[in-house]
This record gives sequence, structure tokens and C-alpha cells, in this order.
Amino acid sequence: MAFLLDDYTWCWNDKKEYAIVDRNGQVQYRAATGQIQDVKSFRNGLTPVKTKTGWGIMNHQGQWIVEPQYKDITMV
Repeated sequence: MAFLLDDYTWCWNDKKEYAIVDRNGQVQYRAATGQIQDVKSFRNGLTPVKTKTGWGIMNHQGQWIVEPQYKDITMV
């Protein structure tokens, strides 16, 4: 994913290992393998994240702001 308008973005590999990196390439958070199923772009330091239990919102440090529980989340 690209940085777009935020200072953070997601990186992942073919094993679905996800990490949040900043513009300097520093890893801010690394998720346990298999914990995350999908992600969307960051907006104002927050990002929608999908787990087995649904979509939630996480900050750039990997802390849940909204626990995963929703069918979908769109940030506008």
C-alpha cells in the first residue's frame, strides 16, 4: 500500500504477516501471523482492520480504538 496522505502504511507478505511502517521505514507494529485478514488505508493515523471476528479500527501503534465486530467499516 502507498502512504497517500498519512504518515503510516501497511506492509504484508504472502504469508499474510502484516506490519505497520512509518515514512522512515520503521516498523511501528507487527501483527501475529494469521491475526489480520485484511486492512484498508490509514486516515489521520487510524486504519480499518479485519480479523476473524469482523472489522475494527486500529491506530498506528497497533492498539484497537474500535474492537473488531462490524461487517464493514468505511472511514470518510
